[in-house]
Amino acid sequence: MGILRSPRLQSLKTHSTFAQVPCPPTSTVAALLFALVLVAPSASAEPFRITSGMFNFSLVTSGFTNVSGPDFRVTGDTSEDEFGLRGLDLERTSPTATKLPVSGNTHVDFAARLRLSNGSLGDRCCITVFDLTFTGPAADAHPDETLCPKCVSGTSPFRVTGLLRAISDDREGPELFRHTIAGTGIATVGFEDVGGLRPFARFEFSPEAATPEPGTLLLLVSGALGAARRERRPKL
Repeated sequence: MGILRSPRLQSLKTHSTFAQVPCPPTSTVAALLFALVLVAPSASAEPFRITSGMFNFSLVTSGFTNVSGPDFRVTGDTSEDEFGLRGLDLERTSPTATKLPVSGNTHVDFAARLRLSNGSLGDRCCITVFDLTFTGPAADAHPDETLCPKCVSGTSPFRVTGLLRAISDDREGPELFRHTIAGTGIATVGFEDVGGLRPFARFEFSPEAATPEPGTLLLLVSGALGAARRERRPKL
């Protein structure tokens, strides 16, 4: 005759069995959550990276703009009417300031050629529009006699995010293209003597270190979780 077991006793034994299952350490769980935070934004379209070229902002000089990355290239002439420093914090800074800001938001609208690496725009020339937000620590101001006896300048790392758009030449047709952009580099900001001390800002881009793909991050985290479980598994 078999031994009858109390349902309550059986429930307690089942509970005890589950209680012995090892839980991953808190640090591992934190790593998993951090990785998921990194992966979530990556589900959307990645921004075009600006890895070379320069934006030159000045009140009185014109120049040639050439910024590019693995996915695109923009080339064209700029003028003081199209650029300037509107929206940059430096525009409201005194030439005697000890700190020169590199931050601000500016809208750049000029006739330029936008080429996409996938060739989807062909050779059409269009109006290229940048909406740029620059961030970074303010630069220390130093005398710069290479510009003029009273000129000052400084350098600081910066990061830019924004939007790249292309519209038809007549500005009345449909939008041809839009995509987010991002990049990093070194900013040179200061005041030059052009009929008085006037601000200028040059943002020169450089390549960024590659970041792991979302799938790679998940594999690394799952591997760490598996290793943690094996280490904490009770020996029989």
